[in-house]
Amino acid sequence: MEIQASNKSQVRAVFANVNYVRLLLAQTIGAFGDRIHQMALLSFMMAVSYSTNTTKHIADITTWGILPTAVFGPFAMTLVDRWPWKRIMLMSTLFRCTLALAMPAILLTWYNIHTAWITAFLLGTFAAVFAPCRLAIMPNLVPKNQLLTTNAISSQVGNFATLVGVPVGGYLVDVIGRNTCFYLDGAAFFIAAFLVVLLKLGFTKSKPPPEHSSQRPSEDLKEGLRYLRNHHDIRLTLLFFSFLTLVSSFLYVCLLSYSIEVLGLKERGMGQLLGILGLGMAIGAALLVWKPRLGEHPRLPYLGLAGAGVLIWRMSQGGSSHFIAALLLGIGFCGIMSLVPNDTYLQHHVPDKVRGRVFVVRGVFQGAIWLFSMQLVKSAVHHMGLVWVLAWLGIGSMIMAALFGFLPAPSSSPRKSILTPS
Repeated sequence: MEIQASNKSQVRAVFANVNYVRLLLAQTIGAFGDRIHQMALLSFMMAVSYSTNTTKHIADITTWGILPTAVFGPFAMTLVDRWPWKRIMLMSTLFRCTLALAMPAILLTWYNIHTAWITAFLLGTFAAVFAPCRLAIMPNLVPKNQLLTTNAISSQVGNFATLVGVPVGGYLVDVIGRNTCFYLDGAAFFIAAFLVVLLKLGFTKSKPPPEHSSQRPSEDLKEGLRYLRNHHDIRLTLLFFSFLTLVSSFLYVCLLSYSIEVLGLKERGMGQLLGILGLGMAIGAALLVWKPRLGEHPRLPYLGLAGAGVLIWRMSQGGSSHFIAALLLGIGFCGIMSLVPNDTYLQHHVPDKVRGRVFVVRGVFQGAIWLFSMQLVKSAVHHMGLVWVLAWLGIGSMIMAALFGFLPAPSSSPRKSILTPS
């Protein structure tokens, strides 16, 4: 009972932190606006191409939105730790606000599908610097003992925006029109920018990065890479996250094909399966919020990956729609158990002056691996078949979980728990 009361008090303390609530609301409103923008762009692409192939158009929007992370990541690495994180987040949000408000005029002037790709690329460019700054600034907003709880909550913003924003965005496009949706998106980003302005830093002893640096950007970049080279545990954490990205990107593409080819579902059924996957992630995040000490286990991320691997392998063996839905619920649950402690470990052990760069490197890996795997999975499914790709994805996840979790590390000391003080 005492532990349960302690967990309740910690959750109350997190939501009593006005700064964190402001950042969470800014992230949520911005993500929700992104989904409205995505559905409005989808409507434009279908209109201009005379095609109703929504899967292809969504894949195109996703690809062009992720591409800037891989292309501009090295430049963002020097930017995020040369300027104050709060200022970068504000500028990124205001740029997205301006672009959203200008979209009706832009699409009217350049009425072709390439315009949609370019605007998706520009939005992705601004988002490429916002995400690492949001993660890097978190220890300046909340105490260290609340980082796991706040990361678990923040990790579900994307799921919430997808589960709610996509159907609501589609409904709004049909009811009020594409242009009005772009204006709503701009208003959402303006509100998010206002919330970022209100953020007040102060939980770490060291101040945020100085506004101006005497170093050249190339030296900033070398310093960040040197830090990664000299810290084996941080490199290991980034490599583990990269493999999680590979698994999730393969699963995303395979799940869309699986729902059509194996289960015989339509677009609505595909959305329901993705929603169930997101529900599993939400349940896992809720458990980490309610039982934060669970996240202290140093092997939890690897156990989560192994569990997801088992369930993915079992999904390749087939079953009824309800059985597959139950498997996806478990996969989402295991996935969040792997992801959230990964974020918290970096926030605990990477100092302020290079934390932004480390998260940018992680974002570059994520974008590059996602783009590469989107092409690789198509080839793999074509040559091996969907079922075999899923089977090997599950087996590979189990093998990599064992390698990451149980093989001895090159360093003399074992990996510490994410909540072990440095």
